Amino acid sequence: MIEQHTLHNGLVLACEQRTSTPSVALSLRLPAGSAYDTDEDDGCGAILLELLSRGAGDMNSRALCEAMDLVGMQRGGGIGARSIHFHACLTADRLEEAIQLLALNIMQPRLPASDLEPARRLCMQALDRLSDEPGRECGHLLRSNWLPRPFHRSGLGSQKGLSNIDMDRVRARWKMCFCPEGSVLAVSGGVSPTKVQALVSEAMTDWQGVTKPLTATQPNKGGLLSVERDSSQVHVAMAWEAPLRGADSEAARLACACLGGTTSGRLFTSIRQQKSLCYSIGASYHATGYAGWYQLHAGTTGENATELISASIHEIHRASQDLRDDEIERTRRSVISAMLIGGESTSNRAAQLSSDLMEIGTCRTLAQRVAALEQVSCEHVRDIASQQANICPSVVTVGPMTQHELESAAG
Repeated sequence: MIEQHTLHNGLVLACEQRTSTPSVALSLRLPAGSAYDTDEDDGCGAILLELLSRGAGDMNSRALCEAMDLVGMQRGGGIGARSIHFHACLTADRLEEAIQLLALNIMQPRLPASDLEPARRLCMQALDRLSDEPGRECGHLLRSNWLPRPFHRSGLGSQKGLSNIDMDRVRARWKMCFCPEGSVLAVSGGVSPTKVQALVSEAMTDWQGVTKPLTATQPNKGGLLSVERDSSQVHVAMAWEAPLRGADSEAARLACACLGGTTSGRLFTSIRQQKSLCYSIGASYHATGYAGWYQLHAGTTGENATELISASIHEIHRASQDLRDDEIERTRRSVISAMLIGGESTSNRAAQLSSDLMEIGTCRTLAQRVAALEQVSCEHVRDIASQQANICPSVVTVGPMTQHELESAAG
């Protein structure tokens, strides 16, 4: 069972008690993601995230790290388009100290000016590393070219943006976005909702503020982009329209999984197994309140790249016309199995709950998520799949493939 509550300061809290586990996981999302960056300070969120680990309150970086280790917090953080995300997992008996440390870190970060340049260098290195990971770079470029603005930013920033950032920008971003109203906190594990609410209310009672939501979007250019590299491999990333998060989401998830979400999916069996056109291929469905999209990733050789792209688009079109009941049911079982196995982790559950809260304002139990998939009819899946009949996908390649070859392959 999940209990959801909005605190007096506007923070939305959800707690899922799981009496069978001694651990507890926290997932906090603050509306401070890369969509709040601009062309002039692209990467400000990334630098802010890095500086948050450099101390809080009267503790310097080392003292804060040691305090979290003493509590046993297995922790991390990241930045997405909409939010900066903090997550931690620990034993339930140390939850009070963990919440106090988390509150201190976000409410009273030291943000030392002396650490700006080291943080900038680390962010620059992360951006430069993309060229050594062509598969990841391919996905990065696809996002940048296809998703609506300002949600197209990856969080890594740009050379220009990272170079422009000073402490005034970082502190302004923290003050503007690290506010309780607009933020969400999810807790899953061996602790009661009543206790969680009391601990969070006490630790964050002085936290105030409202973050202005990001709603306006501008269409992106999309299209075809080839980044030529002297290598033996071509990495391919492809995106096309899918339903937004809502009533059609579960049907879209199953339609996409039939295409490329399992080893019995059409992309894997036809393009990899039968035609041997790639060493890896798959498709995934992504849905938010601002965009819905299917995404394909594949790795191949230069000599197979053209045929791979053409064959992939052909399989997408074919799946829009002739999905069978038996393959939909087989895929449904696989998706539900993966969901149940992943749901055994308190960390996974806390992350899912906070994501739901941030995107749709409510969250579902694991049983409710499974029931939603069970209730989707095969006809509904086919109806959603049929919307892919006339797609014109955006495609990005990285490797020995020219722009002309890509345009020919994509039709």
